[in-house]
Amino acid sequence: MYTGQEREIHLCVVTQGEVSPLKELVYKVDPQAFLIVSPAREVVGRGFKPLEEHP
Repeated sequence: MYTGQEREIHLCVVTQGEVSPLKELVYKVDPQAFLIVSPAREVVGRGFKPLEEHP
């Protein structure tokens, strides 16, 4: 439910095999947490595929 209060948001990219363990971990830390699980078509940047400049 939207409260209008500021909240801390964490965004992470995980492999499909890491989704279930992540859900379990989040639930242990905060059973009221709100998670969005969505497939990513591409991840670029530090630690992933290099972000290339486009003209």
